[in-house]
Amino acid sequence: MTFGKKVRDRRKVLGMTQSELAKKIGVCRDTVMHYEDDTHVPRTKERRQRLAEVLQIPYNDLFREDDRIDQREIGLDWEMLRNVLCNENLPRNEQLAQARLWKKILRYLIDDTVRLSPSDRRETLETLVLISRIDGIPCDIPRIMTGGGNL
Repeated sequence: MTFGKKVRDRRKVLGMTQSELAKKIGVCRDTVMHYEDDTHVPRTKERRQRLAEVLQIPYNDLFREDDRIDQREIGLDWEMLRNVLCNENLPRNEQLAQARLWKKILRYLIDDTVRLSPSDRRETLETLVLISRIDGIPCDIPRIMTGGGNL
């Protein structure tokens, strides 16, 4: 059963309208409609957890067997990224700008860990550690190496 069908079926069992569900999870009615027609899934772990809580269904039951939640490789050439970050021919200010840009991008990925494959989790950690060495700001993400939604 798809994620959308689970949301719709459970909402109906609980006697809620799309608008009522939307209000309880803090989104607009159209977002719930998109969940139910399988065009969107909640982007953040907090929103996914809140949806499961409101629908009174275990988190893993709600998101299991949905191919859009399965972990997939993101297709980033990690070696090339590290080479760009370590390019000694770049002026220091450009190197720092690149490091800070990529730190933001990688932190965005971390917020959506359910989609990261184990190899992408590992590569993300290694790259964040490298960026920490470049920008001098210690890596503040000690939970990255664990799986199951916790980086």
